[in-house]
Amino acid sequence: AGAAPLLLREGHAMVRHANHLLATRETPPGRFNDLAWRMVTEMETYPEQLEAALALATRAASETERSDPDVLDTLAEVLFARGDSARALAVIDEAIALSPQDRYFREQRRRFRGTREPQDRPEPPSMPWFERRKTLEAPDGVMI
Repeated sequence: AGAAPLLLREGHAMVRHANHLLATRETPPGRFNDLAWRMVTEMETYPEQLEAALALATRAASETERSDPDVLDTLAEVLFARGDSARALAVIDEAIALSPQDRYFREQRRRFRGTREPQDRPEPPSMPWFERRKTLEAPDGVMI
């Protein structure tokens, strides 16, 4: 019963959970990223929740040394949800630079620029970036 508010995506429970994760040193960046994404895409948001999502996404980006475009996409999504389109564009451009072949990131950029409707989020990739990247590598390790 204690997990029910989280499972039901109750906003205050999500913020409490986010604060708990942020206080834990052993939390992997993927958990920060996943929770931040859920907080801005799977439920109606409010300012306290957006602040918690920003803290999670920022920490995930920092801990991955801004080298994972999926994590950068989450940070951009949070910034966009907070109304900061300029910073969202700068961050999604980092993701595009890391994974130029991913159409998804370019479509996200269109949303953030206003050439795609704000609520018209493109379908995210079905597998994590590191898995998508493997499918683009030739047997000798060269990217194709």
